[in-house]
Amino acid sequence: MKRWFTLLFLLLAFAAPCLAQDLSGIWQGAATNLPRRVVSPIAMQIYKQSAAPLSGCFYQEFEYGKYCVIYQLTGTLSAKTLVIAFDSILQERRPSNPNFSWDAAPITFSYDERQEMLVGKNSPGRYTRSMDYTFTFFRVKLKSSLVVPAAASTTLRVSGRDVRWFSNPALKRPVAQGNTFSTRLQKTTTFYLTQGFYPSRKSTATAVTIRVRPALKSVAKQRPSTSAPAIVVPVLLPTVLFFVGTATLLPTATPALEQLTADLKARPAMRIRIAGHTDRIGETDKNQVLSTQRAAAVMAFLVKSGIAPARLAAIGYGDSHQRYPTPDARNRRVEIEVLP
Repeated sequence: MKRWFTLLFLLLAFAAPCLAQDLSGIWQGAATNLPRRVVSPIAMQIYKQSAAPLSGCFYQEFEYGKYCVIYQLTGTLSAKTLVIAFDSILQERRPSNPNFSWDAAPITFSYDERQEMLVGKNSPGRYTRSMDYTFTFFRVKLKSSLVVPAAASTTLRVSGRDVRWFSNPALKRPVAQGNTFSTRLQKTTTFYLTQGFYPSRKSTATAVTIRVRPALKSVAKQRPSTSAPAIVVPVLLPTVLFFVGTATLLPTATPALEQLTADLKARPAMRIRIAGHTDRIGETDKNQVLSTQRAAAVMAFLVKSGIAPARLAAIGYGDSHQRYPTPDARNRRVEIEVLP
């Protein structure tokens, strides 16, 4: 029997064409003015999406966290140049200081694919003090194969600066340090990687999952199944994301939800539950309400597209089910469960 649910997951993940360069992920670094010994750590999250403009969050701190701000950003990408603009302030902390103000002019970066590095200069007026700042960011990205043979000697390679590898999301079990890690994996394994390059209070780990390919002799013994495959739930809809703090779907959600609608119409007996989740930015009670609203927004999209409400259920889990170390935009997600 056709493994339709696995195919649905793959279609949802790759439904739309990709950008020329995929700059999504966690970028860590700083704005520096070394002659004056000024360093401002920054953590930037760019969401994964298939169409311009890019969107994300930009956290910056001054004076060891005495001043800090989180912006919502948008970006445009052409060739190897990224220009980001700051739409609004999501959170800020600053002591009463009449001489201090946030000044968020656009920043233009050049992208080095080999090192996974962004380097940019501040625009005029970016800071109230007219200093010449250099912005330097790195991200952790897997540079070796995503799939490795079981029990074989394997060297994993990643980008990043001062990289540390951990085997659990709590970052309590270190397993390696540096851009390479030699190991033998028996099963699919997720590592959690951090960077020591200008860490900030919002620095977080990047999850890297390595899939393990079973030995050939094991594959030869397998026989085609004649029964319906077991459905593994929940299934993540990776491109169904929301604007920060709202239940408003990002444009990237449309192709995945349209594909889900088509699959539901092709299987009129199938019923699903839509589970909404949030990150841990903000109050827990408000996140609970927001997650329910996000699940309801997806349900409303499906109903509007012709799916009977009786086939759908929606639930919100708030910030209680974190897949990734916080803060991470991927925690603001929607998952689908197929009901019996």
